[in-house]
Amino acid sequence: MDNISYKNRISEVPKKPGVYFHSDENKKIIYVGKAISLSDRLKFYFSNPKDVTPKVNELISKIKDFDYIVTESEQEALLLENQLIKKYQPKYNARLKDDKTYPFIKITKSEKYPQILITRNPNLTDKNKYYGPYTSISSVRQTLDLLSKIFPYRRCDKKNDQASKQSCFELEIGRCSEAYHNNNEMAYKEIISNLESFLSGKTNFIVKKIKQEMKKASADQNYERAAVFRDRINSIYKMLEKQKVSGIKNDSFDMISCFKNDNEGMIIVFNIINGNLLAHEKFRIENVKDTEINELLRLFIFDYYSKNINIPKNILVSHIPNEKEILIQFIEKKIDKKVKIYIPNRGSKKKHIGYGN
Repeated sequence: MDNISYKNRISEVPKKPGVYFHSDENKKIIYVGKAISLSDRLKFYFSNPKDVTPKVNELISKIKDFDYIVTESEQEALLLENQLIKKYQPKYNARLKDDKTYPFIKITKSEKYPQILITRNPNLTDKNKYYGPYTSISSVRQTLDLLSKIFPYRRCDKKNDQASKQSCFELEIGRCSEAYHNNNEMAYKEIISNLESFLSGKTNFIVKKIKQEMKKASADQNYERAAVFRDRINSIYKMLEKQKVSGIKNDSFDMISCFKNDNEGMIIVFNIINGNLLAHEKFRIENVKDTEINELLRLFIFDYYSKNINIPKNILVSHIPNEKEILIQFIEKKIDKKVKIYIPNRGSKKKHIGYGN
C-alpha cells in the first residue's frame, strides 16, 4: 500500500478503541491487534517507525491492506482481539499452542439429591455449583474418588427406594450415599454442604466437625462408626499433605510465571486455595520471537480468565502484564469483586514465582 492510499484511508479511521487487522498480498490476515485509538495505532505502521524489532519490520514490509472494527470499550476490544487471533491464527501474532478447556467438578444443585459430575462447560447462569479448573480429567477423578470416601455422596442413577438400595453395589462397599437411598433429604444436604465447604478450601472446619462426630460416636460406644470418622480424617490429612505448598499458610491466589526463549514461550499457572495447591498447568505459546513477556502475559491472562469462573482476588505474576488496569477492570466486572495483579517482592511467594523464570 503506497503512502497516498494510506493517507486517504487513515483519515477515515476514528480515534476510538477497537481491533485492526493487516493483510498480505494474498489478502490473508497476517496480524490482529487492539488499540485504544485505532487512528493513532494504524498511523504507527505507515510512518516508517524507527527502533522496532526485526519481527515488526518484517510485518510492515508484508502489509498490503488493513481493516478495523470499532468497539464500545477497550474491554470489548480485548475480547474481539482474542477471538480473531484464534479464528485466523495470524502469522505474526503470538498465540497459545494448546487452546483447551479444563475440567470442573459440577454439583447439580438443581436436583433434590445433587449429583457430583465432571464437566468442561461450566454455566454461570444455571443453579448448579462448579469447582475448578483442574489440570486433567484424571486429577478430577482422583479427587472425587477420595472425596466419595470422606463424603459419601450419591454415585448411582438408581431410584432412592428399598429395591434400588438392595441392588446398589456402590452402597454395599460404602461408596454411595445411604442418606440418598433412605430418602433422608436433610442428612444428604449436610453431606453436600460439607463437600462444598471442603472444595471451597474450608478444610479445618470440616476436620473439626468430623472429629466432633468421632468423639460423639466413641462416647456412645459406637466404635465402628467412630472408626469410619477416623478413616475420613486420615484421608483428608493425606490429601492435604500432597497439596500443601511450602511456606504458604492459608492464602488463596493464582500464581503465573512466564519465560521464553527463541520462538516459543512457556507459562506456568498454580491455583492455590488456603495454602493448598488445587491445580497447576503449563501452557506453550508459539511465535513469540520479539514479543515481550509483558505482552505474552497480557494475551494469556485475558484468555485464561475469560474461560475460568473461580477467580481469586490476588493474581501473582512474574512480570507485570501490559495494560494491567484494563485486565483488572475486565476480571472485576466478571466476578464483581476487587482484584490485584502484582509481583510478590519478598518471602515464599517471591521464591515460588521465581521458579518460572
